[in-house]
Amino acid sequence: MRPSRLALVASLVISLPAFAGTTITIVNGNAPGVGFNDPTPAAPVGGNTGTTVGEQRLLAFQAAASTWGAKLDSKVEVKILATFEPLTCTATSAVLGSAGAIQVFSDFPGAAFASTWYHVALANKLAGEDLAPGDPLADPTSNDIRARFNSDIGKVGCLTGTTWYYGLDTNNAANQINLVTVLLHEFAHGLGFASFASVSTGKYLGGQSDVYSKFYFDDTTGKTRDQMTDAERQASAINPRNVVWTGPKVTAGVPIVLAAGTPLLHVNAPASIAGDYAVGPASFGAPISSPGISGDVVIALDPADAAPARHSGRHDGARPQARLPGLHDDGRQQALRTLSGRPHPQCGGQSLHQGLARAEQPDHGRDLRAPHAAAL
Repeated sequence: MRPSRLALVASLVISLPAFAGTTITIVNGNAPGVGFNDPTPAAPVGGNTGTTVGEQRLLAFQAAASTWGAKLDSKVEVKILATFEPLTCTATSAVLGSAGAIQVFSDFPGAAFASTWYHVALANKLAGEDLAPGDPLADPTSNDIRARFNSDIGKVGCLTGTTWYYGLDTNNAANQINLVTVLLHEFAHGLGFASFASVSTGKYLGGQSDVYSKFYFDDTTGKTRDQMTDAERQASAINPRNVVWTGPKVTAGVPIVLAAGTPLLHVNAPASIAGDYAVGPASFGAPISSPGISGDVVIALDPADAAPARHSGRHDGARPQARLPGLHDDGRQQALRTLSGRPHPQCGGQSLHQGLARAEQPDHGRDLRAPHAAAL
């Protein structure tokens, strides 16, 4: 069954296989002289031995394909039809690129869920055969993933002053965008980490759920994406830090790949400031480690506030200030500033005279904070 196909036009130049657990082939869809075939001379950089801009682009794509191929176990070749071409951009913003499945399948032999869309690369893996066979150059729809990346990056008027970095390492300068890093992210969408529901309306493609939505869980609604209404799906797409991935294989692999994430500050009492607050790294004291710390909040004055007649021109607008024992600073007292929020159900019932604050790390052993399906 092939209920959805996206027809694309490509031109012949080159196709390179990635020799790993799964063969991932980059099919060059650019015409001569542009994109992957840009003859502009380039010096080798960061392990990329290409001597032209086009060759370096192709080798960067191949490196990202090889990285993914080494992690996958499909016996069916994955074909990525790729081009470098001008995409939307201004002097200060730009579409870097995108990648997504060319077609989707449902109700094929090996599908774990009925009436559910699967990205073609994943469907091929589960079926154990190529469900969309054909010559990737003569019939572009026989490819599995379509990738487009912006060839104008770095030109005047398109992220002016910024360039692509084609090295295979992570030594890009501050004004360079690491192409391989972006490719690894975008290829994930094409391989299966994306939903086919509309971001603007929440409606499913053809009224049918997709496999991604089976493992996408929203902490706010308490539902997986395929259990939501269209309106709930639309709202969930812009619900940061409240969406998690529940797939058992990913969850089991999290400790191998990820370290503890961004700390959260939880305040239990008083009720006027109780709630969870996102916090970031500070320029003072030791980093907060997992599973976090807890302590009583005490009222304190910083040296400037202790002498109200002399503020040395500094006023931080937060007197008196709250201090969490165990956190050290460099002489600049940090405050629990004007806060508001909701009680944390996991810490209900704890209330001290001065309140209790808890800084905690998200438990990545139980869930993975999942990015939404969107092109960069």
